[in-house]
Amino acid sequence: LAKDVILGTFADAPMPNVPCTREDGSMNMVSAGGEECGTAPIWVLPFRTIQSVYDRDHDDAWVAALYPHLEAFVQWWLDNRTDEEGRFFWNNSWESGQDGSKRFLIEEGEEGKEAEYVQTADVEAAMADAMRVLANLAVPAGRLERAGHWTAMAERRVESTRAMYVDGWYRDFDARTGKPIILPDYMDV
Repeated sequence: LAKDVILGTFADAPMPNVPCTREDGSMNMVSAGGEECGTAPIWVLPFRTIQSVYDRDHDDAWVAALYPHLEAFVQWWLDNRTDEEGRFFWNNSWESGQDGSKRFLIEEGEEGKEAEYVQTADVEAAMADAMRVLANLAVPAGRLERAGHWTAMAERRVESTRAMYVDGWYRDFDARTGKPIILPDYMDV
């Protein structure tokens, strides 16, 4: 049943980023700028959970059906949520699942305000993990040629995440200044 739900979630999504929708199909997470937002890669679903489900029964046919959707999800994030430096960002705090968090340098009530200048360590790390899972599942999905690609991409994300380690803590960065976001009344992730 879990495999059916996971595959259906990706296969039936109106866009590769698996947008948040209401029961009537309308989008329920739209930024202040009007962009339809989707499922955060840090929400365990999809990649860590998918790897765990696959590890239980090694259903290669399921992975083969799911794999193109997983690649499309990651590629959407690469195409739509990386900045000029190649770092990932969230469109706004809603998209991260951390509605209204101070880490997005927004005021209370501005949860949907675009925050593309905030580079967060968690999305970098989550995408590194997603790319590793794509590399792991490439063979059972019948996509051996993709394993090396995703392994190399994952390593770049791991290094990007490590570069965000400042003063003994993983820090979010303000891309406008190139400096870590350190707030006196808020501990970074």
